[in-house]
This record gives sequence, C-alpha cells and structure tokens, in this order.
Amino acid sequence: MTKPAKELLISTSILGSTQLITMILGLIRTKLFALFLGPSGLGILSVLNATIELITQVFGIGTNSAVVREIASIDRENKLDIQLAINTIKTITFVQATLASVFTFVFSEWLSYLTFSSADFTTEIRTLSLVVFITIIYKMNIAVLEGLIVVKKYALQTVISSTIVVTISALIVIYIGTKGIVLIIVSSIIVHFLVSHIFQRHLLSKLGTHKFSISISVAKNIFYLGLTILSGGLISALSEYFARIYLLKTLGVVTVGYLYAAQSLAFLYTGFILTSISKFYFPKLASFKSNRASNEVLINNQIELGILLAIPGLMITFALSSLLISILYSASFTPSVEVLHWLTLVAFLKVASWPLSYFLVAVNSWKTFLIAEFASNLLYLGSLIFAVAHFGITGVGVAGVIQYLVYLTILLLLIDSNHKIVLEKRILMMLIRYVVLFLSLILCFTFFDSALLTYSSGLLAIVLSIDSINRLTKLIKDESLYTFLFTRPWKRHKGY
Repeated sequence: MTKPAKELLISTSILGSTQLITMILGLIRTKLFALFLGPSGLGILSVLNATIELITQVFGIGTNSAVVREIASIDRENKLDIQLAINTIKTITFVQATLASVFTFVFSEWLSYLTFSSADFTTEIRTLSLVVFITIIYKMNIAVLEGLIVVKKYALQTVISSTIVVTISALIVIYIGTKGIVLIIVSSIIVHFLVSHIFQRHLLSKLGTHKFSISISVAKNIFYLGLTILSGGLISALSEYFARIYLLKTLGVVTVGYLYAAQSLAFLYTGFILTSISKFYFPKLASFKSNRASNEVLINNQIELGILLAIPGLMITFALSSLLISILYSASFTPSVEVLHWLTLVAFLKVASWPLSYFLVAVNSWKTFLIAEFASNLLYLGSLIFAVAHFGITGVGVAGVIQYLVYLTILLLLIDSNHKIVLEKRILMMLIRYVVLFLSLILCFTFFDSALLTYSSGLLAIVLSIDSINRLTKLIKDESLYTFLFTRPWKRHKGY
C-alpha cells in the first residue's frame, strides 16, 4: 500500500469510528423524532434547516473551504503566519455572521412566506437568526481544525458535542414535542459551537503568540477563493432549497418528511467517507500545492478506497431497507423505502465524485468547478420536475441518480482535459461495473414484484459486498480475502 493510501485509510478509520458513534447517537435521535414529531414535524425541521443552510451559504461566501485551503498551505512550523491567518479569518467571519443574522431577523416574514407560503413561521425564523450567527462562527472553528489536519482532535470534539446534542434534543422532543423544534435547532448549534471553540482555543494556545493583527493578502486569498466556492455552494444550496419548496407544494409536508427519513438513512453509512474526504483528503490536496503527480496518486487512492468502503454498507442498507425504516422510524414511514433504494446509489456516486470536485477547489480551478456545479444542478431540477410528475416521491431518487452520473462524467472529462489527471483504468472499470450492477438491483426492486427476482437481487447484493471486501483486502494486505482468512493461517502452521 502506498503512503498516501495508508494515510487515507488511517484517517478514514479514525473518522469512521467517530461516525459509528455519532451514527448510533443519530439513530436514537432520529427514532425519537419519528415517534414524537411524526412525518410532518420532520418535514418542518428539514425545511427550517434547509433555510438556515441557504442563508449561511450566501453570507459565508464560501470562506470555510477557503480557510481550510489557506491554513493547510502554510508550513506547520511557521506559527506566526498561522496565527496571522486565523486572526484575519476571525475578523472576516464575525462580519459575515453579523450581516447574516441581521438579514434573517429583518426579513423573517418574507422568508416565512417564501418557504411556507404563509407568515405562520415568522417568529420561528426570527429566532433562528441567532442560529445563523452561531452557525457561521462554528463553521469557521471547524475549518481551522480541518486546515491544521488534526484528525484525532476533530474526531474527539465531534463525539463529545454529538453526545451532548442528542441528550438535549431527546429531552426536548420527549417533553415538548413539535413545539420544541426551534429549541432543538438552537440548542444543538450552541453546543457544537462551544465544544469546537474550546478545542480550537486549546490548539491555538500552543502557537505561542496572541497579538491581534490581520493580513490583507490572506483576506484577498480567502475572499476570491471564497467567492468561487460560494458560487458553487450557492448553486447547490439554491437547487436543494427550491427542490424542497417544490416538493412541499407538490407532494405536501408529510411526503417531505418521508423523503427526509430516506435521505437520512441513505447517507448515514457513507457519512464517514464523505467526512474523511472533507476533513483529511481536501487539506492534504491543498498542502501538495498543485503537484500533479502527488494529486493524481491521492485522487485515485481516495476514489478506490471510498468505493470499496461504501459498497458493503450501502448494500446492507439497500437489502434491509424496509426493516431499517420500520425499526429506525415507524411503519408509517413505509413510503420512504422505494426512494431509499435510489438514494443509496446517489450516496455511492457522491463518494466517487467528491474527490474530483474537492481537487478543483484545492487547485483553485474555479471555472471548471462552476461549470460542473451549474450543469449538474440545472439537470437535477429539470429531472426532478419530470421524474416527480411521473414517479412521485421516487422521482427524487431518480433525479439524483441522473444528476450525479452526469456530474461524475463531467468532472472526469474536465479534469483530464484541463489538468491531465486521469482515473486509472482498473478503478474506472470497477466504478462502471458497480454502477451498472447497482442500477440493475434498483430496477428489479422497483419495477418487478417477484419473489424469485427479490431473492436473486438479494444474492447479487451479497456478491457485490463480498467482491468489494475482497478488493479492499487486496488493497490493504496485497492478498485476496480467501488467502487472508484461510490460506495464510495454514501457511503459518506449516512454518512458512
């Protein structure tokens, strides 16, 4: 195994363990929300969170990823430059948070009409202006931790904050119910912020300098790169926001609740892989400073490792979708199952495409990045309207698959053309093979109601999982799964 692949595996393992803990906590939280809030309550929670995300995206002007890239590119021994960059970042972030909070408070009634077609949620959105302020500051804290590439400390603060958040959210939803939705959002972000702030202060205290000063050059770098990231992030956020509003008005709040449940479960397992991409892989790319050979090796390693790690968990989610929905939510969420099948493929395609899009951000290739983002999200909205009209809630998953298939293709072509970085043939063929087999599975479950096809599809899911584990074993130990489990112990016994 190459050194970059080994580093990726170690960081993914650490973040994976963290994700497992937070996943268990999240499942408890989700189950309580499903029982005490119901589909409509989950729908409202989902839409309010989407509104907050959109506002923070706009006023954050993409500085979070710019911050990660800026700090990661600074030599770790140059403590003065790191402190100078962080002081500059804090100043920029405070201004952003203040403007976003004031906007949310002043235009709360308009936002309520835009989101819910009434002024009924004006007070709730006005209260969430505090959440918007704290969220922007919190994201800055996390960006600093990511830029410093302190994976273990990031993992620890995530576990601590998630544990506290789930405990508080559980108490609120049990004793207050739907009336506590806003309180859940407010308390959650406050806890996340406080824990991240404590960890950041602990790290920065080791730099040995506390003199306040700002750097115009750092501010310019963050601003210009931030605008690029904002444009891409805003395209995605607007796409998701208008998609939610369209679904809310077309299918109703209950159906949006079903979709929220399916999305939460579909991306639950792959969360640790996507987290590893943003928390370790991206800063590592930025630290290479556009070294083409190093970037190509890292990109190929990340995509291969991500695919092989994703398949077993997604196959389990796919095969046991009905049981998982029933256990984690309730029998009333059964309509979520069909769209969940499609969303598992979307999750797989995300794992394959994110390393490519993060590369474009790391090397500041903003034109290529924006072309891919705009084209894929425009296609998503168009596909969504068509697919939902013909397939109902399942159409959301169909549109997502179309979007990410095209997005992945565009990224591969543009990166090859502009940066001369290509995906290894064996990895590309493996990706295509898994997509085709995955799609075959979904079509069998979606369009055919036959016990034989169901069992055959289940068998195919098992084969896919075993194949991915076998490939992962070869990547790590340079030997097949069979050799690793059976032959090698036998050889040891024989004295080899």
